[in-house]
Parts: sequence; structure tokens; C-alpha cells
Amino acid sequence: MIGEMLKDTYRLVEEVASGGMGTVFVAEHKTLPRRFAVKLLKEAPKASPETLKRFEREATIASSLGHPNIVEVVDFDRTPDGEPFLVMELIEGQRLSSFVTSADP
Repeated sequence: MIGEMLKDTYRLVEEVASGGMGTVFVAEHKTLPRRFAVKLLKEAPKASPETLKRFEREATIASSLGHPNIVEVVDFDRTPDGEPFLVMELIEGQRLSSFVTSADP
């Protein structure tokens, strides 16, 4: 997916992480000198209606909140194939995993 354009606006440049619900990429805006985080729903064509609804609800709720400790959602749409994605502010820094230590003895 690297290099793919979403909405003819966001170009995916790097995969950041993959989790249970989706994959997050760094994306560059086509005309603005700004980078964003883009979350794409995993296996959207196979996803249940409940999963699709939950992903859309995440976008709707997150976009209505405004707080320094909550990532800002700036866009939500679907790819031409119908895969939903949300565009968020990109927060640069260290991965949380670098601060978490293993509980193994």
C-alpha cells in the first residue's frame, strides 16, 4: 500500500503499526506540507457490519472530541474499493513499547 493515494490527497509513505482492527500508516498531504496518520480497517471487504459500524463510530466520536490527550481526527472516508479509513494528526515521538518492560522473570 506504500505509495497509494487516498482521496487523491493523502499518499501513504510508511507503515507505522498493525493491530487487531487496522493498520496505521504515515501519509503526506498532496499539497500541504503536513504529514498525517491514516488508519485503514483490516480486511474491510470481509469485515462484519458490526466491525464497520464500530470503526465509523470511532471516527465520529473521536472527531467530536477536543482535548490535548486525544488524537485529532481530521477526515474519514472510504477507498474506491470501499475500505474505510480515518485520517488523524500524526504525533511524532517514541513508541509506547519502548517504555513497557516485560514481566518475565
